[in-house]
Amino acid sequence: MKEKQDLEEWLNRAEGTLQDCSGFGDEAATKEKLETVQIVSTRMTEGQHLLAVLQESFARVVGVIPTEQQDAMRSDLSTLRSRCEKLNMDVKNALSDLKDVCQRWEDFRDSCKRFDRWCDSIEETLLDKPSTRAELGDMKTLLERYKNMHADIVAQKSELDNLEGEASQLSMWSGSDAVKGNVQKLKGRWKKLDAEVKALLLQLGQEIGEYSDYHTALQETEKWLLQTSFQLMAHNSLYITNREQTLEQVAIHEGLLEEIQAYQSTLDDVKSKGQAQINRYITTIPQIDSTISKQLKNVQDSYESLLHTGLQIKKRLIESLAKFQEYEDTLESIMQNLDKWEPEIFETLESPIENIEASSQRLEYIRVRQF
Repeated sequence: MKEKQDLEEWLNRAEGTLQDCSGFGDEAATKEKLETVQIVSTRMTEGQHLLAVLQESFARVVGVIPTEQQDAMRSDLSTLRSRCEKLNMDVKNALSDLKDVCQRWEDFRDSCKRFDRWCDSIEETLLDKPSTRAELGDMKTLLERYKNMHADIVAQKSELDNLEGEASQLSMWSGSDAVKGNVQKLKGRWKKLDAEVKALLLQLGQEIGEYSDYHTALQETEKWLLQTSFQLMAHNSLYITNREQTLEQVAIHEGLLEEIQAYQSTLDDVKSKGQAQINRYITTIPQIDSTISKQLKNVQDSYESLLHTGLQIKKRLIESLAKFQEYEDTLESIMQNLDKWEPEIFETLESPIENIEASSQRLEYIRVRQF
């Protein structure tokens, strides 16, 4: 029958076209296949019409043809109807799959553009590296800014991983590594941004650490100078009444003096930290040289004043010790003389005076011993 032949030819063309559109390719090829399947879909009414014409033709002749031919025609009609139904289902599935793949290509392209724009924005932001002006508040604000930026970079890693996974699938469909290459470029930019912000965080952390180390050391030095000044004042105002007390105080004071003299190395360390601050900021903040130099000069002058005071107190203690020693030596000499002269005087005074001349001699003897 001609109707049967017409339907079979139409089905063969439609099924062949659909077979040619099986599988996927790159974005352009997938879109082309989608357009072709859409054309097949719009022509499905033509196939339904041909099937209806065949059914009508069968209905007209079914009563006048032998039973065997009727069975054969029913079988053919059933087969053709099944092919039409299957073709209709296959077209719908193909349309759905191709639309999904086209959408994935479009989403992938949009995601790559969005990621590319995000990289541009971060790179542009990083071009502006504001000075901290040697202010701790500015440093902490900038540190928080870079921490937030790095958190954003880390969060974008999942998006990059998704792009890599999608690129692998699209690359397999297209049979080309070009898609992967695009993602690798984005990955390279991401790694560069991640490394740059990490380096900035490290650098800023070191800057904050060095700033804090210097100012903490300066404060500790000023505190030590004040405490040591009080100790020297106590040493200077102490009332000493004997040689033993003086010896004890000399030992205590020499210990403090040794501590003061050893502290110069700590001052040198503070100066080194201060000079490092000057070297770091001198090009952007020229006045920092005079500010820190003045701070260092003040603590050095205070230290030298303390040292001078300590040496003066030691000198006075040594002089006092010498006086107490002289006093004790004198007392000892007197006591020795008394021990020596007492028997002689006693013997002389006890002897009888025989004449006026002897009386004059004893008077002179007593006068000499008296003085």
